Amino acid sequence: QQAQTFLANETLDCLPPRMRRFLLTTSILDRLTAGACAAVSGEEDAWALLEEAERTILFILPIAADWTQRRYHALFAQALQTRLAEEYPAEIPELHRRAAAWYGAHGDDETALHHALQAADYDLARAIVIRNAPLLLSRGEMRTLRDWVEKLPEDQRDTDPGLCLPYAWALAQSGALAEAEAHISHMEEWVERARAGDAE
Repeated sequence: QQAQTFLANETLDCLPPRMRRFLLTTSILDRLTAGACAAVSGEEDAWALLEEAERTILFILPIAADWTQRRYHALFAQALQTRLAEEYPAEIPELHRRAAAWYGAHGDDETALHHALQAADYDLARAIVIRNAPLLLSRGEMRTLRDWVEKLPEDQRDTDPGLCLPYAWALAQSGALAEAEAHISHMEEWVERARAGDAE
């Protein structure tokens, strides 16, 4: 493993700056597709860059049989992410926001939520959960809804009706009646305090 990590870092150091930056920025992606790579890296010819890298680097692997999706070898991805954190730490949240926006626009809100959380963009993450809550409830996917809500900061579960009410319903349907009632009570208390503040 140490030898592979060393080789990955040596490979990175030998790459042209544009290619190196492309690989670093797209290392946040679990699945490398043309659209996602372009959205995150800002490179319109992202797929051509990836194919060029693939011809010279042994660390890029196919996911789909038709090669429309690829991934970085796990050790190479780890090396890329380490270097990204060292060289462009301030850009990482924005890279994840770009990924979240792209996946959300292409119907993969689970991956969009992952990237929104990685960016610590809780407003975006909350919006994704609220957007999906009615559908998850209608499908009976209570466990998924609970998991998604519980990834958000705890105070948002009690103060945002778009989260609190679906979450309470999911809890109740899962048999956690006391927890459901507690969340409804918290929200009611928050609403009352907000009304009192407005009245002042």
